[in-house]
Amino acid sequence: MVISYARPEMGDFSNAKKQDTVENAGNDNLSFAVFKPQDLQKLNDLQKLDTPQGQHQADKSSILPSLEIAGAFNKGTMSDADAELILAGMRKKTADPLAAAQAHEGEKLWRRSPYKNLTEDGEYGCAASLGVMLKEMGHRFQTSPLAAGLYNNLRDSGWSRSSMNMAQPGDVIFGEKLGRDANKGGGAGHIAMVVGKDSRGNLIVADNNGAEGGVWSIRPLTESFKPERYNMNALKVIRPPRG
Repeated sequence: MVISYARPEMGDFSNAKKQDTVENAGNDNLSFAVFKPQDLQKLNDLQKLDTPQGQHQADKSSILPSLEIAGAFNKGTMSDADAELILAGMRKKTADPLAAAQAHEGEKLWRRSPYKNLTEDGEYGCAASLGVMLKEMGHRFQTSPLAAGLYNNLRDSGWSRSSMNMAQPGDVIFGEKLGRDANKGGGAGHIAMVVGKDSRGNLIVADNNGAEGGVWSIRPLTESFKPERYNMNALKVIRPPRG
């Protein structure tokens, strides 16, 4: 998807990053929009064509229904905070969990968390890292430095229980190590996001890989939750609320 600012009634479209501000001398409403890439290309091509005004407007009107207008502002500039809030809502609607996870593979996401000093240099950064990932995808919830805490907070924010055989991309899996209490932290619990399945139908997850230096990693479920450390039948799956 391509993010753009737009003046819908004028058809004046221009690419902009979320940090940019848009001057609006005409005091008309500004909207934050999402374009399908092929439609943005078509629109850009139309802007270059020397076509009759009527035909140009008709062609442009055929594109507008593909826009997802996320918000409108009456002021002449859009602040970075406003843009980030709108972006978060759009990510939740459009983000592909695998693509979102791949975009940060190898990164130390826990460093962007308010709990970065509690992760033992990323060794215990699963909740901190996943919290950053889910926030970026547009989900609203209270973060936590603990896997058990994040799981409970997601449940409190409307995430519903599912099952391993029904797990799908975007779901979250939480597990507690054998004989340990995940509420005490210290690596006793783990949490990860489902991003897909391999050719044999085995789940693939994205998570903080403490053994590899606390980096965001995409790997098989059984590497994230090792069967010798976790009761695989006791893993909990939760699904984000719709809408």
